[in-house]
Amino acid sequence: MGYGLTELFLAIIIIVFVMLIVEAIALNQMFATFKLRVRFNMQLYKSTVQFGGWSWLQVVFTTMVMQLDKFVIALFVGLETLTYYSIGLLIFKQLQQVFLAASNWLLPKVSAKSVMKENLQRLYSLAKRAYFIMIVMTMLGIFTVRNFAFKLWLGEETFSQSIDFIMAFVFMASLMALTYIPSVFMIGNGSVKQNTILDVGLKVVFIPTLIAGYQLGGSIGIVYGYISILLLYVPIQSIIARKKLFQTEVKIAPQDIFFVLPMLAFIPLLFLGNELLYSLIFFALTVVTALWVVVAYSNKPIAYQVEELKSLLKRKS
Repeated sequence: MGYGLTELFLAIIIIVFVMLIVEAIALNQMFATFKLRVRFNMQLYKSTVQFGGWSWLQVVFTTMVMQLDKFVIALFVGLETLTYYSIGLLIFKQLQQVFLAASNWLLPKVSAKSVMKENLQRLYSLAKRAYFIMIVMTMLGIFTVRNFAFKLWLGEETFSQSIDFIMAFVFMASLMALTYIPSVFMIGNGSVKQNTILDVGLKVVFIPTLIAGYQLGGSIGIVYGYISILLLYVPIQSIIARKKLFQTEVKIAPQDIFFVLPMLAFIPLLFLGNELLYSLIFFALTVVTALWVVVAYSNKPIAYQVEELKSLLKRKS
């Protein structure tokens, strides 16, 4: 007979406690001034909260809000539908980790340039373009191999029940990824509070959207509701990020919507079923549109932009 949840919970507590002891011993060996003791230092606590408190609030609030949809589905529809919904959510979280990893490595570079008072505008625009191309190519790859890959993984029956959730969450993950570069630059530039307020505001709007989406379209309507909010949020975040980073006017500019418009080409794929012909048509359409956006936005050849981005990243701060 196997162990229950209580034993699993206790085992996790023991492992975490042992890890804390090992880390404390390692820190004591590495830093002579480190002392494992409780002391009340208001100035130290205040500086710690100012440094990471806003990010902590963002993570906690996001975690709470992003669990609500599963409770709604389990309560009103049942665990079977929640299972198919959770498969799509799993794909979303995996893609989210990939996109986050691809953007967060810029944070030290942005922070160093901010400390040196260097202009971030060139790096910002180039990073957004390069990141956008990566997002589009990732989506194209998933849309092209979805039948083969997901059927092989899930089987015919589960695939047919979950594919709508999977593709909706893939599109949502790609839209969400468009917010990562502005977020990284705002954090690296010291605008952590403003970035947290923006993100928490998005999650607050998600709550009524969740309810409205479920009432209008059922379980899949929740994801479509999230997508509709993100289509509005991406340009708004871009405007505020430009204001904080480059002291521009708070008004919409072409670069705020350039990276959203090509993503709209994927929306019909969410409703066209699994026809390979349609996938290939939109594959070509989206590639052409993405390349047009990059070239039109910069008025420079793509090869030149790649080399310029490499030179910026290699340059010593």
